[in-house]
Amino acid sequence: MDRTTAGDLANIPVAEHIIGQRWVSMGTEENKEKFHNKAKDVDYNFAPELDHNIVDSQANLANAE
Repeated sequence: MDRTTAGDLANIPVAEHIIGQRWVSMGTEENKEKFHNKAKDVDYNFAPELDHNIVDSQANLANAE
């Protein structure tokens, strides 16, 4: 852990004392549901088949080079 993060974590109790409220929502099921990354639920195709025009263009480029 770097010094900045350690310093930030050390300041949490001070901030909680100033505002009179504890920070307890982190890690709760309600918080996990609220900030759930919905993009991770999607099965993306990271290697889609290219359009035939693109395939032809790449072949023509390779031939020209």
